[in-house]
Amino acid sequence: MNRLHSLRLILPIGILAVYLTVVVITLFFSLTEQRKSIQTQARHEILSMAGEFSREAELTLAHLPQLLETGIVNAATDKRVTAVAVTDPDDRILFSTRFSWRGKPLLKVVPHLTEEQLGMAKGGRVSHLMYEKAAQRLEAIMSFVAPAQAQELRSHDKGLIYIAMDLNAAFDDARRATIEEHIPELVILFVMSLLITMLVNQQVIKPLENLEQGAQAVAQGDFNQAVKGSDLTEIKGLTDTFNYMRQELADTVIKLDAQSQHNQAILDNVIDGIITIDQRGCIISFNQAAETIFGYRAQEVLGENVKLLMPEPYRSQHDHYIARYRETRKAHIIGIGREVEGMRKDGSLFPMELSVSEVSHGGEPFFIGMVRDVTERRRIEKMKSEFVSTVSHELRTPLTSISGSLGLLTGGAISGLPEQARSLLDIAYKNCQHLTLLINDLLDMEKIAAGKMHFDIKVQSLMPMIGEAVESNRGYADQHQVSIELTGCVDDLEIAVDEKRFIQVLSNYLSNAAKFSSEGDVVKVNVLAMNDCVRIEVSDNGCGIPESFHPQLFRKFSQADASDSRHKGGTGLGLAITRELAEKMGGHVGFESVEGKGSTFYVEFPIHKRELSGQTAMS
Repeated sequence: MNRLHSLRLILPIGILAVYLTVVVITLFFSLTEQRKSIQTQARHEILSMAGEFSREAELTLAHLPQLLETGIVNAATDKRVTAVAVTDPDDRILFSTRFSWRGKPLLKVVPHLTEEQLGMAKGGRVSHLMYEKAAQRLEAIMSFVAPAQAQELRSHDKGLIYIAMDLNAAFDDARRATIEEHIPELVILFVMSLLITMLVNQQVIKPLENLEQGAQAVAQGDFNQAVKGSDLTEIKGLTDTFNYMRQELADTVIKLDAQSQHNQAILDNVIDGIITIDQRGCIISFNQAAETIFGYRAQEVLGENVKLLMPEPYRSQHDHYIARYRETRKAHIIGIGREVEGMRKDGSLFPMELSVSEVSHGGEPFFIGMVRDVTERRRIEKMKSEFVSTVSHELRTPLTSISGSLGLLTGGAISGLPEQARSLLDIAYKNCQHLTLLINDLLDMEKIAAGKMHFDIKVQSLMPMIGEAVESNRGYADQHQVSIELTGCVDDLEIAVDEKRFIQVLSNYLSNAAKFSSEGDVVKVNVLAMNDCVRIEVSDNGCGIPESFHPQLFRKFSQADASDSRHKGGTGLGLAITRELAEKMGGHVGFESVEGKGSTFYVEFPIHKRELSGQTAMS
């Protein structure tokens, strides 16, 4: 607002300055023209007067000098003429309008005259004009031929006529006349400047003040104050734009408030605790789920260091970790989910999943931590693990005995069995084998999860292991009337793996491919060397995998079509075990599948280079 007050003061002053500038320029040019006109007229008059006196001097000086003196006296009646003098050839004044000059040399009474100027005047009949700017005086010197007169003039020598004309009075009169002449114009300009000032104030400054008041109201959160416009198109466009922006901002604030309430409702109702901290580790926000998990109210922890929620030794290390991250930008848990221990208000410890991400607001970094209490999940997982372990071990021993007995019976250990009984024994034997595979898979997953599975990793020749895997699965493929074909191979290539686990990985691929292929189909095994790794592919022409199921394919107990899988048989653990085994040996699994067109499953391992390593690795 102060700026507009200054503008309201400066604007009239500016317009007045422009007005005065126009006045000064107008008067300057007018007076300049008047001065030029006065000087031109004075030049003509003083030259005419000098010529007349020169002629009279030549005619009358010797015989009737009083006529010349009378003429000089008459010339003095002109207010502009300040001095007229007539000199003899020796430049002494004979007659003058100033009696004090008589008998004196002209150079004495007119000290600014020079010998050179006098010589130029005597050199011809042309007068010599001079203009003394400081005194605003015009001067003329003209020579004349002096008649013979023994006492005063030497015959035929030249005397001088000197005339001085003061132009100050003429200039003053012209100045007054010019000002009087332009007074109406100046009054009109002054009135116009006042009108322009009032118009600008009404059409520009006042609307701008309204805009500023509206902007201040918006800044204070008042969006209801509309700004009045102006008749000027530009100002009106500006105020219309401001009013539009004000309304849009008001609508946006309403939406943001609603969104903020919506977001707060979500934050207050999610099951995960959400905690934000600044770069010093102080808690900025603490949602309701975090209150439930840790037992603190938000007001109790806001502004406190987040290490309040940590047990030792994490509590002591936290400040050092924050400082190190600020200096090096190397994250320990930021961007990486992990399971840690948390500490409740009552001091009890509990397992939780913690995920921390870094964001920036206003150029300042802060951190968002998502916390989930996994106490119940860990308890259930422990119960499941104990149950699977107990069931597996309790079933494995009697199942092995039953499977062995049934194997003997189906193998002909007892002759003379009825055909119906033999058929039932075959079904029982196959189901025992299926249960054995299921228990083995469960035990393998338990060992992998517990980190107890042993891997005897050695540098192995690739193709023999692939051949062994193919041969060991031909019987299973024959049962499904499917053939296995090795379509590509790479000789003299070695990888560092556990041979038994490698064959298990390929066997899972081959058995799945045979199981889901149609009768008469061919399962193809292809080996490709790619840069520093080798890929083993197992392809079938089966039903393929729906795209919606692709993300779950390598998870435990996952089966694309439960009814079909039950019909084909399977535990849903084979691919999960395959991935775990491959990754433990430094490999990578994947697949490509189009529903209705079959699938290709592959595993990749780094190629062993003899020149770099020949040692046996153990894990």
